[in-house]
Amino acid sequence: MKPLRVLHVVGGMNRAGIETWLMHVTRGLDRREVAFDFLLHDPRETAYEPELRDLGCGILRVSESKHSLFYQAALARCFESGRWDIVHSHEHHTTGTILRAAARSGVPVRIAHSHNDTARADQRAGVPRRLFNHVNRRWLERHADAGFAASPAAAAALFGQRWQDDARWRVLFCGIDLSPFAARVEHAELRQRLGIPKGARVIGHVGRFEEQKNHTFLIEIARDLVARDPNSHFLLVGEGRLQPAVRARTDRAGLSRYFTFAGSRPDVPELMLGAMDAFLFPSLYEGLGIAAIEAQAAGLPCIVSSVVPREADVLPGAIARLELRRAPGEWAGAVIAALSQPRFDASLRLAALEASPFSIGRSAGALLDRYETLVQ
Repeated sequence: MKPLRVLHVVGGMNRAGIETWLMHVTRGLDRREVAFDFLLHDPRETAYEPELRDLGCGILRVSESKHSLFYQAALARCFESGRWDIVHSHEHHTTGTILRAAARSGVPVRIAHSHNDTARADQRAGVPRRLFNHVNRRWLERHADAGFAASPAAAAALFGQRWQDDARWRVLFCGIDLSPFAARVEHAELRQRLGIPKGARVIGHVGRFEEQKNHTFLIEIARDLVARDPNSHFLLVGEGRLQPAVRARTDRAGLSRYFTFAGSRPDVPELMLGAMDAFLFPSLYEGLGIAAIEAQAAGLPCIVSSVVPREADVLPGAIARLELRRAPGEWAGAVIAALSQPRFDASLRLAALEASPFSIGRSAGALLDRYETLVQ
């Protein structure tokens, strides 16, 4: 019997929440039963591509801009180059266009996936963007056979406030691989390798350097925190187009020696376990916030913005939420309070995560079960 063939449509396969979840699922596949391929928009080689090829996944690229008149034709050429049973789009606002092209190319099952709560950003959008989103939502409604969302808020952002009235839409929590979080890490050696000063109290952040992650406000929090506690240090993990601007801002604020920019890393669990004392996540919007789930798996106290959905709370007392309208000083005070907490016991935190919907086994199982139902 031929395997079920699924084409995932993604921006790129760099080390970030959605992409890492997809990698966890892909690594666990029985390729005699399910085969994944990936259609990417990033023209550059992205971080996970070599491993994807080693796993037997095909990689295609679409070079046309999403706003180009030729975009749908380019998509159609990709969809017609293979015999996929499912096209699964992770491209949020552009998903309607993608699924319309897939339907016209004869792909039997088409899935939309919302990974972000973009409601506030959508409300602030200009007229051209609103029109683009409106057309794509109509096409999504017409051409999607099913849809997943990272949280109820993410579902409402893409599928509408009454999404629960439509049986096609459901929440699917993205899981993480817990095995790296059970490792023992030598703190002093790891911090020395990273150039973190001895005795520093390290506040970590994991996320792309994009507006959503709100690094500008993080620097304001850092300014206040360093004034109170000069032993504070910030470890920022990730890459993105705003990284040079963030670095420049730390320079202007006189905070460079309090920051370590670690770049995109394959060892995030090790960094959380061995280099961080607390996790700071002041995002402007989130679908769920997989990094906050990972931070809890590492036993870190988390200070997050109130946009992070309550569904992300796995360990009781691990997450403290603040409104973004609160002053940087209030956030700094919350960080200081978090740093006074003991790290969560390893056996308890890992047992809680394993029993939650965020274990990769449960998450991948729910995804593959849904695939099987849809193609029957």
